[in-house]
Amino acid sequence: MCTDSEEISPSSRSTPDCLMNSRSTDNIEGSSESQDIEEILPSTVVQEQRNLFNSKLASHKYEELKLKLANDSWLVTCAQEELKIRKQMLERMEVTDKQHAEYMKKMFTNMERLTNSIANGFGLLRQIMEPRHPFPPPQPHYYNQSQPSAFMSSTPVSHQMERQNSRQSSFTSALFSDES
Repeated sequence: MCTDSEEISPSSRSTPDCLMNSRSTDNIEGSSESQDIEEILPSTVVQEQRNLFNSKLASHKYEELKLKLANDSWLVTCAQEELKIRKQMLERMEVTDKQHAEYMKKMFTNMERLTNSIANGFGLLRQIMEPRHPFPPPQPHYYNQSQPSAFMSSTPVSHQMERQNSRQSSFTSALFSDES
């Protein structure tokens, strides 16, 4: 009944102006004298309408608050679940980081062991491949070769020289030189 331009003043004791205008024009269209609102509308009717309006307004506000409260509680529940999930995710990330650090430490230790093993293997290979005596042992010059010496071996000298030369060139003879 009221238009947007007309406002209801909360401080007024009687009905709003728009309500008064519409009712007064309805009831008093034919009369030429103006009558008071209080005469047209008895105070009980005004009071009943106020009570009805206030109860509707209160129930509407209550419903809005109830919906808002339900939405707020739902939002709070969602926020709590999100925080719980984030805490779990952080805990898992911390555990994963600790495991990763432990695995990296083990990997570095194993790499160090592997590097040392490879270095030791190449050292052994170098020892095996090196000739034990790169030069033939010096022959004593003070003894006479025409006379057989008790300290000389029974094998001929040429055979000993061949054997020393073959040691330098043969890997297998170097391995088994102590056995022969």
